[in-house]
Amino acid sequence: MSKKYLHNKNCAVCERRFYSTEKKRINEVSNENLIKKLNAVSKNTRVVTAGDLVCSRCTTIAYQKSKIDGSGSNIEHNPFQEENELYSNNEPIDPSEEISLDNNEGTSTGLEEKQPRQGEVFVDIPRTTASHRCFVCKMNPEKFTNVKLRVIRIEAIAETFIIKNILIPANSRCCSSHLDENQLLNDEALNQLLTVKNDSKVNKGLLSKFANPNLITEEICMKNSGFEKKDFLIIHDSLKSMRNSNLRTKSQALIVYLFWLKTGLDQTTIGAHFDLCQLEVSRICQQVRESLFKDFVPLNLGPKVKPRIEWLTHNSYISRELFCQTEEQLILVCDGTYCYCERSSNNIFQRSTFCVQKKRHLVKPFVICTTDGFIVDIYGLYEATKNDASILLDIFEKDDELKQLIQPGDILLLDRGFRDCKDILEKEYKLQTKMPSFLSKKEKQFSTLDANRTRLVTKSRWVVEALNAFLRRSFKALSEVKNKSLPHILTDYKIAGAMENRFYRRLFSDNDNNFEIVTNMKKKVSCANELEVFVRDNKFHKKSLFVRLESYDQDDFPKIDEAILKNQITLGTYQLIQGKSYLAEHLNNGKYEIRVNKENDLISNSKILYANIQSRHSKAIKYKVFVKFVPNINEVNAIEGWYCTCKSGMRTVGCCSHIAKSSESENEDDEACVSSDENDIEAHEENILLKRSASLSLNEGLITKKTNNNYSSNDDFFTHVPSWGADFSFKQMNIRLDNTCTIDYYLLGLWFSYKLSFKVIPCLNDSSSKIKKEIIELISLIEQNDWDLV
Repeated sequence: MSKKYLHNKNCAVCERRFYSTEKKRINEVSNENLIKKLNAVSKNTRVVTAGDLVCSRCTTIAYQKSKIDGSGSNIEHNPFQEENELYSNNEPIDPSEEISLDNNEGTSTGLEEKQPRQGEVFVDIPRTTASHRCFVCKMNPEKFTNVKLRVIRIEAIAETFIIKNILIPANSRCCSSHLDENQLLNDEALNQLLTVKNDSKVNKGLLSKFANPNLITEEICMKNSGFEKKDFLIIHDSLKSMRNSNLRTKSQALIVYLFWLKTGLDQTTIGAHFDLCQLEVSRICQQVRESLFKDFVPLNLGPKVKPRIEWLTHNSYISRELFCQTEEQLILVCDGTYCYCERSSNNIFQRSTFCVQKKRHLVKPFVICTTDGFIVDIYGLYEATKNDASILLDIFEKDDELKQLIQPGDILLLDRGFRDCKDILEKEYKLQTKMPSFLSKKEKQFSTLDANRTRLVTKSRWVVEALNAFLRRSFKALSEVKNKSLPHILTDYKIAGAMENRFYRRLFSDNDNNFEIVTNMKKKVSCANELEVFVRDNKFHKKSLFVRLESYDQDDFPKIDEAILKNQITLGTYQLIQGKSYLAEHLNNGKYEIRVNKENDLISNSKILYANIQSRHSKAIKYKVFVKFVPNINEVNAIEGWYCTCKSGMRTVGCCSHIAKSSESENEDDEACVSSDENDIEAHEENILLKRSASLSLNEGLITKKTNNNYSSNDDFFTHVPSWGADFSFKQMNIRLDNTCTIDYYLLGLWFSYKLSFKVIPCLNDSSSKIKKEIIELISLIEQNDWDLV
């Protein structure tokens, strides 16, 4: 039929014009069963009859419906079907083991001439040609327009292989005249079959290793799924609504989905990893997603997975002791997270997903969990323009299961973003809300009481922040998605949350010493910061009242074990970790100094350390840190107080990171440690706030060995420390050279080695006299402290 003839024709089912449709996608129907199915899916009043023209889309829909109804064996086969299923003894075939055919038309000389690559197996099975021509009579439909080819059905392939032991490649075509009424090859066609190859190549890919879940190795399972084998089998066994198919097993489908969830790679890349096409990956992920959401998620996520009495056991010890008046109060932590998405051509969608704070397009999942990290539920997805307060109120209005779990008097730990819903939660739902304090516009610092109350909240609320970061880090598919994936990304979030609840350990802070930490927090929460009052009233913040530590010849600062400091001073590990980061920065740039107060009548039995600390958030901000201590007493009580000018610096429940860092750096300067590398800091933690009982500084290690003469005094060492830079003249130009710490350390080490009993100069006898002379001159200049000439 000509294109002009098709211009005036419509599809008998969907009534779409044929002028824009290719001729090969138009079918003239004659099979009675197919006509019945076409009439069943037709949405118009017209009745399809024999000889009507139907587009391939409608034919495919009718064929798929017939398969669902179980009557597809009597229907005319759809010539445009892309997938064929191969049945052999009713067992599933591994999709990664596909038949790959050589296109050379010569006769094979045998398996001994083949050199299979890794992952390939040659099977001695004769086969027919693989092309768009008829594999029986070689008729070419492009030359003979009256010839109509049919895609050979799977039943015909299997029948031919059983009778003739000849394999017909999938999707091969033959003339209609070669088929009988059952769409199988007739006797004449079977006798005309010609084989062009005596072997076929079978590719065994990675996916074949997951065909049997019990045979999966621990290493391969962990690398591809992110779970141990025992956990993988638990997830596999929970997929009750999913069955093995003829193309893949449940374990193969599960590993594809978990690999996507773990890596977040696009489906084309995942298909290349498992020897699948993109459509197969998409279909498999959707099947597993639906099964997990139906079978696995309800058992591990949601307010109804446990009775309330079991939910109460998820209150951590610290949060229960700090906030609960009775044992019947449940503590929950709420926070919204984010999932980045793409820009959209839909203006409404683009405006609703743009976040001013992040400067990116995103959507918001919302997480509610207990104080030990067990997720109650994940809600969403919400617009980027919607704040946390309105999201939480929306959840309370719509989620009846959550309202059944929560009772009046329960406690919610929130951040400052929930301030708009605080009154509603307390008055309407009779809940207690705990959130960090607010700083007014005129204030620069929290009061001691507000800072202490804020610390109590953050001590328990960190769990939800860690949980959100864990989900995005462990399941990278949840961090950033394409807009096409947004309809199912909340389902993926719930699946990831259910897996976290089932397989990962609960989150606890300072679990070994929580009793001592809670006791100290309760005791100090109402204590005033006396050092802050002293510094403010006596104007003790002036630098002129202090002397540099290099000029202070006494080593009288308390030396305390790190565990004691964590339990009684910082009341946690966070400040200790941040203190190391501050120390690394200031040792590397060389601009940090600690001072100690001069003799003063106001301070008789104590001393005060003073330091300027650079903010880690802003380059223009520096904080003043004060630490009051009793000299020559190595006990925690010798540290009488601390104060910092940062926003939380007045608190007495623990200390800020700047105080921990300044005390750490004080003892770094007090020891002869010359390394500035961040990785070496841990080896020199002989400071008062981060001292490890098992570590020894250079001086202590040398002093304890009386027979060791390789020792130089501290005074001699500190007087020769370089100033981390140089001013010199070059070609009549005055040049300032910064960032010289690396070469300065090498030169300082050379001079220090020279000062030891074993001399470095005799080792240079074999060197040229010029080099030896220059080294001696360098050592002499360092001895004179002339670092610019050095």
